[in-house]
Amino acid sequence: MIWNGSLTSAQFRSVFSKCLDFVKVFGSPNYIADLSHQGQIDPEDQLWVFNVIMPDAVKNGLNRIAAIRPDMKDPVVREYLDGINVTLKKLGVTQQFFQTMEEASDWVQEQNEKVSLII
Repeated sequence: MIWNGSLTSAQFRSVFSKCLDFVKVFGSPNYIADLSHQGQIDPEDQLWVFNVIMPDAVKNGLNRIAAIRPDMKDPVVREYLDGINVTLKKLGVTQQFFQTMEEASDWVQEQNEKVSLII
């Protein structure tokens, strides 16, 4: 998913509901999101993702998220992202942040290869 700016609450929830549908249909263990231009997320919408969408996504196979966030070294952004990681870890989801889509894709591919070697 590539974010291109802020969304209304209804748009945000619709997009994440569609992402959940994708995970349910395809059983994808991976999610890549380019958050470079995400904009502000209402705290209630963020809680909704963690309490409603993510548990169902995990139940249907999601276990890793690669996020592109070029400003991840900014202390305020880092604090925000670290808070998200704490919540995701409780759900059993690993999240890594990257500067570019290429780095994120490479990480997802490496993680998938590790799993296929175990199986």
